[in-house]
Amino acid sequence: MRVRKDGSRFLASVTFTALRDLTGNLRGFYEFSHDLSESEESGAKYRGLLEAAPDAMVVVNQSGEIVLLNVQAEKQFGYHRDELVGQKVKKHHPRGLRGTADR
Repeated sequence: MRVRKDGSRFLASVTFTALRDLTGNLRGFYEFSHDLSESEESGAKYRGLLEAAPDAMVVVNQSGEIVLLNVQAEKQFGYHRDELVGQKVKKHHPRGLRGTADR
């Protein structure tokens, strides 16, 4: 995940390349970030990885609302994803985690 100048976050593919002088000494790095949030193909790959995860995975926006979850999360929470998307995550996570998640 990367952050835009306006503070919004986006999924990106990031490539770093070492920049060296003529003698081979490291002078810095070049970074290329490719915004994947608009790519339909990358979205499908991301969702595929999320669904294939053996653990419950929940994606939450900056407001703390659930925007995406996998089948393992549905099983763990006992709800269908349509019931959870848009809900505040702190409403559904275990009580023992509330103190750390609310900070």
